[in-house]
Order: sequence, then structure tokens, then C-alpha cells
Amino acid sequence: MTFFQAIILGIVQGLTEFLPISSSAHLVIVPYLLGWQVPVSEAFVFDVLVQLGTLAAVIIFFARDLWNIIRDWIYGIFHRSPFGTFNARLGWYLILATIPAGLLGITIKNQVEAAFNSPLLTAVLLYGTAILLLVAEKIGKRSRVLQSLGWLDAIWIGVFQAISIFPGISRSGATISGGMTRNLDRPSAARFSFLMSIPVMLAAGLVGLLDLRKIPGVSSFLLVMAVGFLTAGVVGYFCIRWLLRYLSRRSLYPFIIYCAVFATLVIVFSLMTQPKENGNSMQTAPVVKVGINPALTWMSPLLELCAANQTGLTLITQEETHPADTGSDFSFQVAGSSALPGKAVILGEDHLNFIINISNPNSSLDSSTLVSLVEGNNLYWQDGTPVQLYVYPPENGFNKAVTNSLHLQTGFSPSSLIALLPQDILQNIRNDPSGLGFVPSSLLDDSIRSIEISQPEAAGMVVKIISVFDHELTDPEKTWLACISNGLKPQ
Repeated sequence: MTFFQAIILGIVQGLTEFLPISSSAHLVIVPYLLGWQVPVSEAFVFDVLVQLGTLAAVIIFFARDLWNIIRDWIYGIFHRSPFGTFNARLGWYLILATIPAGLLGITIKNQVEAAFNSPLLTAVLLYGTAILLLVAEKIGKRSRVLQSLGWLDAIWIGVFQAISIFPGISRSGATISGGMTRNLDRPSAARFSFLMSIPVMLAAGLVGLLDLRKIPGVSSFLLVMAVGFLTAGVVGYFCIRWLLRYLSRRSLYPFIIYCAVFATLVIVFSLMTQPKENGNSMQTAPVVKVGINPALTWMSPLLELCAANQTGLTLITQEETHPADTGSDFSFQVAGSSALPGKAVILGEDHLNFIINISNPNSSLDSSTLVSLVEGNNLYWQDGTPVQLYVYPPENGFNKAVTNSLHLQTGFSPSSLIALLPQDILQNIRNDPSGLGFVPSSLLDDSIRSIEISQPEAAGMVVKIISVFDHELTDPEKTWLACISNGLKPQ
């Protein structure tokens, strides 16, 4: 991503986060219309940081209100008068209004993430924002102020916020509409909408920041992202001030028209740029060649399922004999903590377990003993049998994950026996009562035993499951990878 792109998208986020026209829709559609191919990892970092920029804007703008709400809310709890003041009640209403979106987001998270990969679906949902605003203008009496808000109003507006988790349904548009259908006047509905955005955006931002730590080389493009953060924050601040003044005098009809027109233009553009029919039949589903590291063959059913259910991709899978295989459009591999190769995306991660023969009576191994072993010092099991260590080649992602977690300077000792694949280590351990090795947890079975390693070293023994590709991803391919990533997450 360039500085110019960061500034443009920062302006888009700052304007559309608070205007009732859907920021998520514009962050999906604007790069699509401009033909920008932003790397997957950079797009994720940018989305997190620009959202934090607009979060900072709303916190600064409503700093006094927030202080009063938090102060009265805490005071009410400690003095057994939780609803004693309007600000204390407002604090409870904001919590109540946040619950529906959290519950719905957890329930249909996979479908929502898939929708973010479809500009056409996003444009269609933008009509939903226009409809919500139109209904609010038509049926809202605008006879109530914010001080009249009750718990039923908070839940009702919270439900409207819940449906806005889909890209195209504006969060501010939905919540302002929810408030107006409860007969709040426009400024009061907008004020509550902005305040209730804070816990949702804060939670999403914290989750995003935790995920950023898993992206290798993230610091290399943080400067560009910081420009987007600052741009979104400054634009967002002035946008809040302008919109509150605007709604005190005027209606939502200009935003209704904008949403409908913009959605129509995007749909027309999308249909015009889609592949045309060939004779009387449409083009066949895209065919992609998929190479899978032998350690990841357990993923094959998931790859096929996501292709069939999500995008209609036709897959030709082949087991890679070497991670450097270039005969595939997509190569599913494992990686340690080093930077990702070329075009790649992290799909998930797998923990590594040290394993022993099923007849070995040992159940645990302290980390200092393990480090002594791998550095080449002699170690014996309880029956006096020397330990035989089975490891991967130094360049292997499994090897790097373990050596990094144990803080080894030179890697495993020369006396270790090299195994090219996880299946080799499994077979060696099955046949060798004195053997010790490590494999991904996904490959564990009843034919071997896992041996515990004392913390904190064992916690760091993870490998990333990555997809390396040789071209710019199409929308179906992005949806396919998103489905695989969701399928790899613990349920």
C-alpha cells in the first residue's frame, strides 16, 4: 500500500464511519473500483488501524460525555444506586445496546467475513441502508430527546446495530434509524449512535491488535498505515461535528439517495466487468492447482469443502515432495517465525508436540533437560537407554519453530537423526522405544504418546499454516482462503 492509497482510504474511513453510508462498504468498494490490489496482510493491518483512528476521534469528541457517564456509572454501583442519574442509566443502556451485535457476530462470523470479499453483495446490502433510513424518516415522529431513553429503546437500537455487521449496512445509519423508529429526534439518535459505537469499535480494535502480532514483518509498513490512522481520525472528528449540526436542521434524504445511487453504479460496473457468456453457456468454474505439504494433507477435505460451498472452484490437488515446488497455483505450507515467502497469507497455526514411543513410561521432560539434549549432551531414559532425537532439516519450518522457542543458537546437535517429513518422525518413534521427536498436534494418534515440556518454552512451539500463491488473488480465491482460514480456527 502506498502513502496516497493510505490517505485516500483514511479519508473514506473518516467520512463514512459516521455518515450513514457504510464505511465497510466503501472500504470494500473503493479499492475495487480503483483497481487497487492491496496485499491481504496489509489490508488487514490497515482496516484495524483506521478503525482505531475513528475510535480515537469519537472518544476525543465525546470525552466530557464519556467522563460523566463512567463517573456516574461507577458511583451508582458503589453507592447502590445504579440508575440514580441519567448518565448512570446511559452507561447501562450502552452496555445493553452492545449485546445483540456481539451475539450475532459470534454466531455468523464466517458468513460475515465471506461477505467482505464480495463487492457485488456489499453493493446490494447498501440498498438495505437506504431502506432503513427511508423507513426511519417516514415513521419516526422525532418527538423524544436522549434523556427519555429507556432500556427497551437501548435493546431495540442494539438489534439495529447487530444487523450492521454485514458490509453495506451502515452501523451509524442502522442505529440512527433504530433510534428514530423509537421516535427520538435526529440529533439524539445520532448522539446515542456515536456513543454506542465506542465499545464495539474498542473490542474490534483490541482483537485486531492481538492479531497484528501474528503477522511477520508488520513493522515494515506501519508508517504508511499510521498515515491512514491519522487521516481517518482527523476527518472522523470533523465529520461527527458536522453531522450533528446537520441533523439538527435537515433530514436523511440526501444519504438515502446517495446509498441507492452508489449501490446502483457499483452493481452496473460489476456486471459490465464480469466475464461474458461463451456461446450459450457460461464459462466453467476456475481451475486451480493446489500443492499440499505432506504434513497438511489432513486439510484436503477442508479445501474441497470450501471450494464446493463457497466459490465453485475446481481443484487439482497434489502432494508436494518439497516446499519449493512451483508447479501449483497455491502451495499450502508450514512456516516458522521467519518472514513469509513472496505472496502469502497466514491461514492459521498448529502447535508442536514432543512425542515418544507408546511403551516409554516417561510423561514429562523439563525444559533445561531438553535444551541439554538438543545441544548434544548425553541423556538417558529411566531404563538407561540413550535418547535418540529425531528432527527435521534446519531449513524446515518445524525445526525453526522449536529452535526459536528454545532459544538455540546453533540448532540441534549433529547426533540427531534427520527426518524429511512429519510422517517420517511418526514412523521412527513408533519403531524406536528410545526415540524422541516432535510433530504437529494435528498428526497425533494412538500409536505414539505426547510428552509434556515445562513452560514457557513449550507454549512457543507453533508453526504457521500458510498459503503461498503466484498471482494476484481473484474474489473467488479470496473467499475460498477466508473459508479455509475460518475452518482452521478452534470452534
